Amino acid sequence: KCYSCPANSGTPVPGYLGNCTCNGGYFGDASSCTPCPAGSWCANGIKTPCAAGSESPAFSHLSTNCSCFPGFTSSGSGCTICAGGTAKSFSGPGSCSTCPSSTYSTATTDMALAVVYLSKCTSCPDNAVSPPNSNGVASCQCKEGYSGDNGGSCRACEEGTFKSTVGSAACATCDAGTYTTGEASLSCRTCPDNSHSAAGSNGNSSCKCNAGYYGPDGGPCIPCAQGSYKDASGSAACTLC
Repeated sequence: KCYSCPANSGTPVPGYLGNCTCNGGYFGDASSCTPCPAGSWCANGIKTPCAAGSESPAFSHLSTNCSCFPGFTSSGSGCTICAGGTAKSFSGPGSCSTCPSSTYSTATTDMALAVVYLSKCTSCPDNAVSPPNSNGVASCQCKEGYSGDNGGSCRACEEGTFKSTVGSAACATCDAGTYTTGEASLSCRTCPDNSHSAAGSNGNSSCKCNAGYYGPDGGPCIPCAQGSYKDASGSAACTLC
């Protein structure tokens, strides 16, 4: 009488019970084959853990069933953590992609953290920018018109101040004779001809006609006619001599 191999086992060479081995996806002695757990692959009764940085479903029977985690890329027979400034959002084969402008990812050698830090590119804080392939939030710098520490919150330059560069520099006060048109200014505008403003001014109405000239605040400023004068700045009319 011929007997079948025990459950979840088989043999390519009939004859003896000792020829029976666990089927692919199972491990152990043929008399008691155990399902292969997730994170391993099982063949010929032997359970082999997936390489570090990879995973597999239960009942896997091939080494190729092990797929690199998000945040890891295939490297030979194993998986390598993505470099800072790159990311990989899916499991399986594939390369790490460069983070685009105004995003970043953070380098780490911790495999558990790599799945968190390197599975996606994170947007910079509001009103901050970074170049492509940026590593770490400190790569995010406040854009023009905003000031703050690298990697931190960026505050709009107040009225009467400006900032024309990217980075952590403070906003600068507009010189006398210039003005801004609101918050987050990149530069200061020059007052109309024959008018001036105090340092740190906002709005063209801050520009007052010089002595000897008349007109509304913000200009235009017109010279006093012959036989008249104006000895103070502002919007007053010229006075006859």
